[in-house]
Amino acid sequence: MSTKKFATGGVVLDKSGQVLLLEPKGHFDGLAWTFPQGRPNPGETAEETALRQVLEATGVFARIVGLIPKVYNDGATQNLYFLMRPVAETGNWSAETQAVRWVSPLEAADLIGRTTNPDGKLRDIAVLHDSLELMAKLTTGLARA
Repeated sequence: MSTKKFATGGVVLDKSGQVLLLEPKGHFDGLAWTFPQGRPNPGETAEETALRQVLEATGVFARIVGLIPKVYNDGATQNLYFLMRPVAETGNWSAETQAVRWVSPLEAADLIGRTTNPDGKLRDIAVLHDSLELMAKLTTGLARA
């Protein structure tokens, strides 16, 4: 049985395909740009945790549109991510966040690639890839419906 902590987070994509990234204050844990994620509060569901983490870390209210169907390991944590759409932006984020940016998927890959933590970089590149793939499937499915 794994002794790793479990965390959940969100990948927020807007209707134009822009990806929401955050820059952790001081590039915590070697992360240059990443997705919001964290551990649950007592009694909180994975979905509630992910929505809270997105709001706290980026100031963006979001809604879940799907579960990215993998668990990602980053060395210390097992991470589950939800695909989300933005609902509203407050313009305020936590003290742990240095900056928030909406970027193209190509720019997101470049910014994530600046991470010096190899486990975090591999996790976030995989999360980006899988979230874009899931959104394409959901969008195609909606177009056919």
